[in-house]
Amino acid sequence: MPGRLTARLGRQGPIAVFLCACLTPALAQAPPAAPDGEPMTLVFQYPNGREQRFRTTTKMSATTDFGNAGAGIAVPPVDVVLEVRHTEKVVGVRDSIGSLSLRPERVTVTANVLGNKLVMTRVGNQTTMTLNGQPAPPGLAAGAPGGPLEGIGPVVLRRDARGSISEQKGTTGDNSPLARINNPAFLLQFPDRPVAVGESWSVDQNLTLGLPGPPGAGLPEMMFKLKHTLKEVQMRNGRREALIQTEGNAAISNISSPMGPQIRNATQALTGTTRFDLAGGRIAGGAFTMLYSMDMTAPAGLGAAVGAAPADGAAAPAQNIKLNGSAEITLTEEAPAPKPAPTRRPSSRRKPVRRR
Repeated sequence: MPGRLTARLGRQGPIAVFLCACLTPALAQAPPAAPDGEPMTLVFQYPNGREQRFRTTTKMSATTDFGNAGAGIAVPPVDVVLEVRHTEKVVGVRDSIGSLSLRPERVTVTANVLGNKLVMTRVGNQTTMTLNGQPAPPGLAAGAPGGPLEGIGPVVLRRDARGSISEQKGTTGDNSPLARINNPAFLLQFPDRPVAVGESWSVDQNLTLGLPGPPGAGLPEMMFKLKHTLKEVQMRNGRREALIQTEGNAAISNISSPMGPQIRNATQALTGTTRFDLAGGRIAGGAFTMLYSMDMTAPAGLGAAVGAAPADGAAAPAQNIKLNGSAEITLTEEAPAPKPAPTRRPSSRRKPVRRR
């Protein structure tokens, strides 16, 4: 998996940088803080040039059962850890809509599959892969679930003061793992009214959970009904932060794709809490849990790969597959990366020659 939780609303697909002019005075200043217990207005702010650095760690586990008529073959659980370090910079604002540039610094996927440890790391445009601590065989890279790392690149998205993402452009296609599955806090949207601690509001969004694998891998897109609740306001690291709890569920009974398996009884459930810096109008971190399940009918050839094909040479039937999994996602704000020291240019002036 991810991991990718993508929202569509235009479906934020990823990069062309929006350098949209001047910040209005209203956006440059935080709204006045409401006294504790009083309703408050929750809004995102976009001071031009502001830069944040995040680390997102997603721990995933999935179990898969292959088989027909109850004679299933259980595949051992697959455990995956995805870690993404990225910077988020406000590169412009127009009509209360901020343009945010998301740039990955380092992406690492660690997968434990059938007793083997596969590690894929991407820094800049370079991807490396090891298998059980040794350089991976040349043929493994093409078919391994590290392919999606090749598609992870910079992203620019547009988000308004309420949190609705209206457009996203970039190099990673319509399903940006950087903007979505690795950052469920991007699902946060605020109501157009002040809210007090304990109040809730609802938002409907089209979402999907992405899994590590070839492009397009993952669960189908579903209509999520999300409920946000302002749980409390607390001081943290000298900042006044709102803790906003999010709960959501979605389900699809049947969906077919001409290029893939038929999917039935697909469900997703999301719970988590986002920390929001009230004075800065920005996300400060969060922790989330995703549970998912689905039944699939896959082409016959897929069963042969895991030993589910008939031994007598008869034509293999289509395979019934049941997938269950979970993901624990933690978003942490980190200190800005140190800037490189300026390089000194050698002096072009020649030293005077001393004559005796």
